[in-house]
Amino acid sequence: MIGKIVYKVDNIIRKSTLHTNQDIKIDLYFDHSHLKFNIQPKQPIELLEVSLEYPHELIYDLAYINGFQTWTDSGIFTSSGHIKRQNKLLDIITKPISDYIFYLYKNKRGICHSYTYLMLQNDQSNLLFISESDDVCYSIYEMDFNTGRLMIRLDVEGMYLTNETELLSMRIESGDFIALKEKYFKNRSQKVSGWTSWYNYYTDINEEILLNNLNHINEKKLPFEIFQIDDGYQTKVGDWLSVKETFPRGMAFLSEEIKLKGYTPGIWLAPFIVLDSSEIFKKHPDWLMEIDGVYVKAGWSPVWKGHYYTLDIYKDEVIAYLEEVFDIIINTWGFKFLKLDFLYAMATPYKGKSRSAVMTDGVKLIQSLTKGAEILGCGVPLINVKDRFKFCRIGADVYEKWEYMLLKHLKYRERVSTYNALKSTIGRSLLNGSWFTSDPDVFYLRNGDVKMTATQKNTLFKVNVLLGSLLFVSDDVGLYTKEMDYMLRSMYPLYETEIISIDVVDELYEIEFSSNNRVYILYINLSKKEKKIRIKSDLYLEGALYEPNHILNIKPFETRVGHLFELQQPLELLGCEGHILPLGNLQNFDMENSITNFSSGNPVEGLFIASKKKLNYDHVKNYKSYNIYRLRGPNE
Repeated sequence: MIGKIVYKVDNIIRKSTLHTNQDIKIDLYFDHSHLKFNIQPKQPIELLEVSLEYPHELIYDLAYINGFQTWTDSGIFTSSGHIKRQNKLLDIITKPISDYIFYLYKNKRGICHSYTYLMLQNDQSNLLFISESDDVCYSIYEMDFNTGRLMIRLDVEGMYLTNETELLSMRIESGDFIALKEKYFKNRSQKVSGWTSWYNYYTDINEEILLNNLNHINEKKLPFEIFQIDDGYQTKVGDWLSVKETFPRGMAFLSEEIKLKGYTPGIWLAPFIVLDSSEIFKKHPDWLMEIDGVYVKAGWSPVWKGHYYTLDIYKDEVIAYLEEVFDIIINTWGFKFLKLDFLYAMATPYKGKSRSAVMTDGVKLIQSLTKGAEILGCGVPLINVKDRFKFCRIGADVYEKWEYMLLKHLKYRERVSTYNALKSTIGRSLLNGSWFTSDPDVFYLRNGDVKMTATQKNTLFKVNVLLGSLLFVSDDVGLYTKEMDYMLRSMYPLYETEIISIDVVDELYEIEFSSNNRVYILYINLSKKEKKIRIKSDLYLEGALYEPNHILNIKPFETRVGHLFELQQPLELLGCEGHILPLGNLQNFDMENSITNFSSGNPVEGLFIASKKKLNYDHVKNYKSYNIYRLRGPNE
């Protein structure tokens, strides 16, 4: 294993290989499955750069990559892909949202980088590199498909070492997809559905709007679990306990109304940031994080019309303030689901610690102050909330259009983008239920301001429901048409999904997964072109049966889900409509009495049955050695 260390001692910059010298003792262990790297300084040092080169050539076709934080586009990178550096005009605005400020983008086709883990894949095998913890510093895996070379770079900026420190403990393992997923990304999540105000009303919310939506949800008897109030209730970002006059009866009143309707009250806040026009900023500038006499800016928002700054969580006054905020929100107001946003603001080198170490301290502080509530992390490096928060956003904010073309042209990886959100939901589906319960962001069913086609909205709906677990809408469900209402109810009951395999060619994804003791296939076309795919197994798909080798057309932006089956029993249930999963709403079937019982979603429609016996149902066709019958559902 070769590599480089750059550090500063007594204000002198020195460079070294991965060997002990007069300043540092190196402990490096490496075998085929484990890499462990420790540094013990002989005198205080400041780390500037650490990189290691994996000693074997890697010949693979694609990689599962994890971007810097929630909103950074992530997913499955092919060997011909290209991660482009954003336009430098955006650098001031996006600092420190993106990793451009500390990672040197290669800006070449065939080169990608990923945080905490990298899984490589070809037709024969998978190879996983995964850090056991990034609490000390972020591990960045830089893969060059052109040369087969892998560099492991450690984000050590700002780190001062006085004691022995483990910088990296990484596991390396090859195997099939299922085995690696079972060992490192085991699914143990439970799907949850609900409503949030943001993607319909944004900051223009008030008591009346929220109560109207709450009543419409309740009138339709939708089995939502969470009703979440997003940004717009507070007078300024940072002044969380100062509520606008448009909430005349206060937040505790709304929380109680939500509970009376049977839902968990949720609320949004961004605990680590304050707007420059907030009272906190004006009255307590000494609470702000300050480096070299300059307040640390966390970003600039067109919605809030100003810069926002980072609080210094290492100050007792700030901790006391946040303790008061969370105590009132959780225990006085009664909100038990907290969406905590813009957390990346804490990922800043500070107090001799790396950005990951400071981010970890921030997350642990939140844990200590929010007992009694469930946390959704958003705008945060994912590894820092692994096994610490129950929920985490795993992609970009969705948009009322398929893509935000201006920001795409500027190559902004953290942009609002339905397309990017979908790519991340697919690529980070490994993490769902293993690191946390994944939030893929909302899906839209309404029309009007949403300028996506019905096909695009259908894809967003299906991908979110089948590959995510926190399933929210922002629409006023009281305005839904019968078709929209039917589509929403088609996701109930909510079933967990376990991915078996993912194949991708030119933006066409073929995902096999299991759910409710059955095996399904998901075809997702994120491209503008129609795709053709050869069916591998017997398949029930949307009221039709297909045998292996049939060529199926997948339209632009289209997603289709089917049931894979093998005719082995005297009677087989093949599929029906009414649920996002064929047969998903069928609880039992009484063949003798032609009785079907369906779940809390939509009624069963068009049940297809395969049997060797002659049945008194509509005979459809012979299928191999079976007869296929169709039983009309109660709606037909």
